[in-house]
Amino acid sequence: MQRDLLAVDEKTVMTLLDVAGSCIVDIAFNHLYDRAIALHEKTNQGLAECYRQTLSNYVSESSTPRFFSMLLNSIHHYTRMCTIYHTISYLECVNLYASLFVPHMYLASLTADQKLNILSMIFGGTVKQFADAIIQQYISSIIDDHNDPVNVEELQDCVLKILLRERDVSYERFIQSQKSTKKKVTIAPTVKSGAITRLTTAFQKSVVDRAGLKKRNKVLVRKHAALATQFAELKNMFLEHLASYKEQGAIIAELKAQLAAQPPSEEVQTVKPSEDFDDAFSMQYV
Repeated sequence: MQRDLLAVDEKTVMTLLDVAGSCIVDIAFNHLYDRAIALHEKTNQGLAECYRQTLSNYVSESSTPRFFSMLLNSIHHYTRMCTIYHTISYLECVNLYASLFVPHMYLASLTADQKLNILSMIFGGTVKQFADAIIQQYISSIIDDHNDPVNVEELQDCVLKILLRERDVSYERFIQSQKSTKKKVTIAPTVKSGAITRLTTAFQKSVVDRAGLKKRNKVLVRKHAALATQFAELKNMFLEHLASYKEQGAIIAELKAQLAAQPPSEEVQTVKPSEDFDDAFSMQYV
């Protein structure tokens, strides 16, 4: 497994960070939302206020060993389900995710507890920053547009950006620590700060591009919904007119059938001239 850790490429790094971020988003978007609804029904407070309370409790719990253990178990589960690491053990999963935040030349010198402490600090800080972002930017999306799948993607992008920043900070912390000890250590090319910066820059550009596409998609979705509504109305009008036309056609056909069934009249009435009118023409004028 150690050899696999040293061979993690940038694409795999993004995949693993996305898995960890998705677990954090799932808690905030689904579980906390359900708790907020239950609190809303119990207290009759506004749903947004109830969500703020549950989010605050969530942040408080994020620093406890129990919360970290549950989060790491969830990350382990989804790593096996959604990545190439289908048979990874729990301890190997800890090593794998620790390798995302620790330069490889330091990783072997860390104990299992030290790796857990690093992940606890990083994930705990990520949860706090993500909660702040929700309050400032995303709470209306979670409460008012909860069924819009685009909102989940935006939250995942937000967490992923935070995790990448935490990765940069963690790498820089180890590098600065090495410099302060004035020990000469050869840094492998895979952990140079330039590579990390390129990864972060590429991700940030992809986020900007993705955000633009999402905005465009929202506009197109609204236009499509409006056109669909208009089409449904026109279709109903057409069906109503068609039904009316068929009804009138049936009435006309019935009248024609009735007229065709009537026998023609044999008596021809002769209109006799009025006698008074004849007398008028019998008058002679001198």
